Amino acid sequence: MSSVKKRVIVGVVIVILAVASSIIAIKTLKPVVYSRNINHAEEMMKQGEYDNAEASYNSALKIDKNRTEAREGLAYVYYLQERYADSEKEYKRLYKNTGEEKYKKAADSVGLGMMVADPDLAVETNWHTVNDGDVPYFDVLMSFMNASAWPADREYGYD
Repeated sequence: MSSVKKRVIVGVVIVILAVASSIIAIKTLKPVVYSRNINHAEEMMKQGEYDNAEASYNSALKIDKNRTEAREGLAYVYYLQERYADSEKEYKRLYKNTGEEKYKKAADSVGLGMMVADPDLAVETNWHTVNDGDVPYFDVLMSFMNASAWPADREYGYD
């Protein structure tokens, strides 16, 4: 075998190994980056920096749109920003993806939360608010959901 053929074969082998190791590295790093985004988002929520939390949850969703942590967190951030329609949409997406009833209840209660936040809207849609709209939305939401759906609640003092 000539030296040129040997060099070509060695070069091809090196390229194949480089590509394979890159693929392995990317697959290994994705869960790490996802977790870092989730941790950062939770820290931003603790500090009340909801825009940064939203950005971190969205970054996590770009890595893995099928895991529930990022979508749950995003739905909660939307709620805290009083973006109830967006929050409801995320919970509906979670219900569609997982079939878990707690997400359907959350989506329904976000709709109720919109009514609690705007009693005129409740009258227009024949929804009845609790105590004439004086009940905090979160209390209404938690009455419908399993508390385990909110892993960060204990950190925020909502137990």
